[in-house]
Amino acid sequence: GGALLDEPVHGTGRRRASIRSIVVASYDVLPPRERQALSRLAVFSGPFNRQAAEAVGVTSPSLVGLSQRSLLERSSRDSYILHPLVSQYASEQLPSEVTDESAARGDHATYFATLVRDSSPSLFTNPEAHSVIGSEQANVQAAWDWAVGLQDVELLTHLWKGLAVWNQQAGLHREWTASLTAAISCLRSDLDDPARSAMLIQLLVAKAESLLWQGDLAGAFPLLEEARRHADKVGILHLEAL
Repeated sequence: GGALLDEPVHGTGRRRASIRSIVVASYDVLPPRERQALSRLAVFSGPFNRQAAEAVGVTSPSLVGLSQRSLLERSSRDSYILHPLVSQYASEQLPSEVTDESAARGDHATYFATLVRDSSPSLFTNPEAHSVIGSEQANVQAAWDWAVGLQDVELLTHLWKGLAVWNQQAGLHREWTASLTAAISCLRSDLDDPARSAMLIQLLVAKAESLLWQGDLAGAFPLLEEARRHADKVGILHLEAL
């Protein structure tokens, strides 16, 4: 929480400062490009690689500069991570440092939605595909949450099928059900848009399937009936799962 940034630490001699003041001091002396880069990196949840950083507008020189200033750590050969306190402060600066904060978060969501989409065809045949999504689980969840909040059908389309398989393989049925519940709740609020209605139908079926994997027939069948009603209303003649 924010209180952690105000937690005092001891410096050299008698000097005392809060962690927050140290972070602020380091941030304030950054060149404008690196200050903006650090704010953009705050959209990540957990580690990220160079390609992901570039997707949100952060260049390799900026990554090097931030690493040299100890504001960015390497978690592996081609993976970086922000200390949680640095990430928190940088996130606070994001609205003022980045002209369009939503664009930065949208670029993040698009990158990870594309990663899931591209990995999905290999999930049944290549264990590495499962590991690719699993290693980015926090960022993928953030992308899902962003897509749900905006009711972004394109992003949800890229994400949901791959995540359905991945969560099934990982045995995370309850977690996937919770993610679907949030998405369905948002999509139910706007049934006038045909694309959103079609996505709602698919996610209702996906949640029913997740509940069936958990042995919850009583919970699954009403969802299938709701999906059928929506399908009849918008003229979808065939529901694969029904």
